[in-house]
Amino acid sequence: MGTPITPSADAPIDPKRIEFGHDEKTGYFSGDTASRNDPSGKQPKVPIQEAIGKVSAAVEASGPITAELDSGTNTAQVHSSWVKMNADVTLKPNVDPDPANFKIGWTQTLVSSRRNGIYKNAKGEVKGKLTAIDHAPDRRSYLVPYGDGSRQITVAKPWYDLPEEMSAIHRHIQIHAFDRPKHPLPLTSDDGSKLVGMKGGESFLTSLKAGNQGEITLQTWQWHIPWDIDLEGITSSAPKTGGNATSSETKEANPNLDGRTAVQQAGNAAFETYETASAAAAALANLGYSSFVSMLDKHKQQAPSSYWNMVDALWHSDAQLRVQVVKGKEAVAKGVTVGFGADNTFTANQSGSVFTMLAHMVIDPGKLGTPLQITVNGRVVMTVASPYSSLTTNATVTLPGDWYGTNEDPVDVKFSIR
Repeated sequence: MGTPITPSADAPIDPKRIEFGHDEKTGYFSGDTASRNDPSGKQPKVPIQEAIGKVSAAVEASGPITAELDSGTNTAQVHSSWVKMNADVTLKPNVDPDPANFKIGWTQTLVSSRRNGIYKNAKGEVKGKLTAIDHAPDRRSYLVPYGDGSRQITVAKPWYDLPEEMSAIHRHIQIHAFDRPKHPLPLTSDDGSKLVGMKGGESFLTSLKAGNQGEITLQTWQWHIPWDIDLEGITSSAPKTGGNATSSETKEANPNLDGRTAVQQAGNAAFETYETASAAAAALANLGYSSFVSMLDKHKQQAPSSYWNMVDALWHSDAQLRVQVVKGKEAVAKGVTVGFGADNTFTANQSGSVFTMLAHMVIDPGKLGTPLQITVNGRVVMTVASPYSSLTTNATVTLPGDWYGTNEDPVDVKFSIR
């Protein structure tokens, strides 16, 4: 599927405006265009928030997502329109800020990202390759001169892009930043399936903040990109267009986050989703019941439509709960009754020495968290937790004395689903 690239792509910002202060230890840099050595003013000093006067700012996300064929990489390049961040800030004329110099700039959080490339095989089974990110700090990186070459450096936290500096002397600033999330999708998956679309969405919080650590929030905006787009039949002469990005001001909190950035998490391994019930059924047959069930929670949280297709596949599956009771080396059946109990309780069917029941009759596919209890002749001999992997246990059960010679017999109980 290839590696998703950063949600924060290159933007048209002139690097000449940057004065670099590079921290070799952290690998980050800070930069601004105002001097850090402005002399103090002579007016009354007040906290930063009281010193700030007029603020005119906006974060604008509009226009459709688009996709173009890149024949060089054999990918569809899906990207949003430019997101523009503009601010004009002026200090009050009759007071000076305390501290005398402080930073002002943009911070950004990737609240949630779901990017799912959709592929269809020759059988008509539709699968996806989903990359998911939640609550990640978003900070730009720049390619800067370093020695005889260049080096990729990330803006110092908490800033999304390079902050400016305000002071008693430098009392007015204009600050701009840009974003343009994008995602490359191979035209063909590893199993030969063809790219037919992309699904998902992405939401951000972007704030204008002040203070050397960005501790004062002036305004916050939320913006959203819908990644749903039809890519079937994309060619160099026939690009594709999807829905529009949107933005609005919000009072929602946007704390400065630590941890791996959106750029770093964009390389998370994608996982397969099942966009049709037939694709989920094929995966169930290929993976086996327990391995398939072990993936349900992840799909429920991150890919709900895939989760419900998996549930549908389990409802229609002929997977069976199977138990054998073994005394010594002999599988015993005469006078033996096996029961299964989870979301429902049933007495097992008997075929020779094997006791069976359809799994979905006992374990509700819409729950699949209830432990399965197995009884032999009324006695609980085994409890199997989800995802219900094969298990063998020792137990003591009551068997018919006239056949086996004792009423309390040690046995091995063997459980599996297939």
